Amino acid sequence: DPSYKNPNMKKASLLCLLFDFAFGTVLWNGNFNSYATSTDLDKWSFGSRTGEWQTYIFNGNQASKWMTLDPSYKNPWDGDAKQGVRVTITDQSSWNGQQMMRTELIPELQNVANAQTGVRYYRWSMKQGDTNQLDSTSEHQLVFWEAHFADIKYGGSGGANLYFYVNGKSLWQTPFAANTWQNFAIKVDYNAKTVSLYHSTGGDAMTEVVPTTSASVSQSDWHVGILRLPGGTVGTQQVYYSSAQIADNLNQIQGGTGQDPSDASTLVIAFSSFIFAFIL
Repeated sequence: DPSYKNPNMKKASLLCLLFDFAFGTVLWNGNFNSYATSTDLDKWSFGSRTGEWQTYIFNGNQASKWMTLDPSYKNPWDGDAKQGVRVTITDQSSWNGQQMMRTELIPELQNVANAQTGVRYYRWSMKQGDTNQLDSTSEHQLVFWEAHFADIKYGGSGGANLYFYVNGKSLWQTPFAANTWQNFAIKVDYNAKTVSLYHSTGGDAMTEVVPTTSASVSQSDWHVGILRLPGGTVGTQQVYYSSAQIADNLNQIQGGTGQDPSDASTLVIAFSSFIFAFIL
C-alpha cells in the first residue's frame, strides 16, 4: 500500500484501527437527536422514509399523539442523547383493527448496511413513571424482534417484572420499579444463531446477566414500544425509552449506561502502547 511509505499515514491508519478495536462502530443511532419536535415523528411514511425511526404502528393518523419527545424523557446518564420518547397506549390503541393495543417504533435501516449480519448489540434504556404504569396482569411485549426470537416482556406470567423471553421461556427477570432507568443490550449473533443479555440500572455499566444461548435468530424488524395482548381494561399506560443503538461492539455503547469509561480507557492505553511501540 503506497500510503505506508509515509510514516504519518501509517500512524493515522493504525490509530483508526486502535479506536475501531476499542470502541467498535455504531451502525444505527436512535437517540432522537435529529428530531426537533414530536411532530417530526409524523413525517415518516413508506414513501418518505425520513428520520431514524419508522413510526407507523399506532392508531389513527398522528404518531405524535402516541409518541412524545422531551429532554426529560431521556436517561440522564446518557450524555449523547438530547431527548427520549414517551410511548402511550389506551383502550383506543388498536392498530389495523387488531385486538392487541399497540404503539411501536422500528429502526429505519434502509440506508444502513449490514445492520443485521454478524454480531450485533441492540442497546436501549427504559423506565416507567409513578403514574400510568403498565398493568401487570396482562402481558406486554416492550422490546422484541418481529420473529420473536428474543423479547423483553412485562406482566402476565411474569407478574410485575421485566423478563427476557427466549425459546418459549423466561431466562431472567427484574422488577420494573417506577422511575428507575433499566439499561439493556442484547447481543445477537446472526451466524451462530445465539443471543445473550446485558443489564444495569441508572448510570451503572451493564454486565452480562444471561450468557450465550441458542435462539431462532433471523433478520426481522426490531420493535421498541408497547404491544399489549388482549384482555382486561387498558386505561392509559406509558413507557419511556432512551438511548437506542445498534452497534458491533458492546464497548461502543457509551454515555454512562454502557461500558465503564475507565475500562475502555484501560483498553485504549494498553493497546496504544502496543501500537506505538510497533510504529515508532
